[in-house]
Amino acid sequence: MAGIILSADIGSSSLKTALISERGELLAGHREPFDNIPAGTDDWESALLRALQGLALKTQELNLKIEAICFSGNGPTIVPVRAGGETLSPIYWNRAKSEKAPGASLFLPLLKSFKNSAPGDYNRTAFFISSHEWLAHRLGASALIVLPRPAYSIYYWDDEQIEIFGLDKSKFLPFIRSGEVMGRVSQESAQFFGKFIDLKSGTPIIAGAPDFISALIGTDTTRPGDICDRAGSSEGINLCLPSPIEVKGLRLLPHFKEELWNLSYIIPNSGALFEQYRVDAGLLDRSYDELLSELIPSDFRYTGEKIPNPSLPGNYIERGRAILYNMAFSVRRALELLMTTGITPEKMRVSGGQGINSSWNQLKADITGIPLMIPEISDAELMGNAILALGALGIPCDNIIRFREEIIPNIESKSFWDDAYKIGS
Repeated sequence: MAGIILSADIGSSSLKTALISERGELLAGHREPFDNIPAGTDDWESALLRALQGLALKTQELNLKIEAICFSGNGPTIVPVRAGGETLSPIYWNRAKSEKAPGASLFLPLLKSFKNSAPGDYNRTAFFISSHEWLAHRLGASALIVLPRPAYSIYYWDDEQIEIFGLDKSKFLPFIRSGEVMGRVSQESAQFFGKFIDLKSGTPIIAGAPDFISALIGTDTTRPGDICDRAGSSEGINLCLPSPIEVKGLRLLPHFKEELWNLSYIIPNSGALFEQYRVDAGLLDRSYDELLSELIPSDFRYTGEKIPNPSLPGNYIERGRAILYNMAFSVRRALELLMTTGITPEKMRVSGGQGINSSWNQLKADITGIPLMIPEISDAELMGNAILALGALGIPCDNIIRFREEIIPNIESKSFWDDAYKIGS
């Protein structure tokens, strides 16, 4: 079977992997949780090894040849690497303190804070590299920084901003464009990571992208007015724009496609809030489908309750429902803010773990009032990486993105949820 892409995405709590064919078919997928949260580079490496074992078990009857590898990852998380290759703890975008300073860079404030708080570690750092680039480098790729497109350079760094922040230019790696070959699997890595799956030395490693860019590609959010909900532990609502429009409270960045822009609203603790509820309520032994079917029955109704203190006793059903509708209310607030641009999206694509459960998708569609499009490959970052890799191999990949379901809001519940939203927000 030709044209098989090994795709992986480094998330906040797990590593997602997939084997995807040149026709966009998901041959096998595997999600491997990290040993530690926040995860270090050892956790990323061991999770990849376990994930490859999981993929091998699911495809042992298939004769698969991996043609290329492509990774994505959360950002602007970045890893300090010493001259001998030793890595320090990753500097996570949503955990580290950042310095305020002029400039557009998303990385330099974090690195300035790192320099101030740990000057010894900073001085011993040879270079900085982000998560998916580090994992690619571990397999044999050159140490490079991947740009979705050249316009992104100022949001990473340039000489002027590096000087303003008082950082050393020598610690910053050259750029490479997403979709270009950044190296090949080394013999050592093929032996180590190929214990369970047929991963050969010399296999091309393709420059991936930050996770949200790969998700935009993987959901075909590529035209003005298209919108994508990246819904996992955190959540990002991304609107594709034909020209840059600044809106207070929203982040404006270039789109992957030339001349287009991406406007986004970030909900830092969306799925993580529900996960903490499962921990506090002692519900970790319940599957998501089982729990959500109890929290969102066919006669689900808004209770009017605020989210209670998790440490206080209470009805876990009402607490769970309160968290769910507040999660959906946050998405609705994001949509309202995005629509101040004058663009009203007709449908919203969904990527990530939150898009797997149909009951939750229906509730979110009802509360937001917008139809949801659910892709066949729910973790669309993996599809986006595959598209980048197929393009690098010269394999046409038009029309390979498919959606398994469209969730239409229930018209009869619109006024009900409009009123509930006014109370809850």
